Amino acid sequence: LCSIDSNASAMKTIDSGLFALCLDSLDSSDPQTLIPNLLYGDNASNR
Repeated sequence: LCSIDSNASAMKTIDSGLFALCLDSLDSSDPQTLIPNLLYGDNASNR
């Protein structure tokens, strides 16, 4: 992704951010439920 100039600029901005905001609404203490959601989301239902 970073080989494309516009992507490289966006990636640098994201990487240098102080924090990231996550608007996902999943509330679970079960790692087997959380991990897939963190990796690829709930079938992109929030996008």
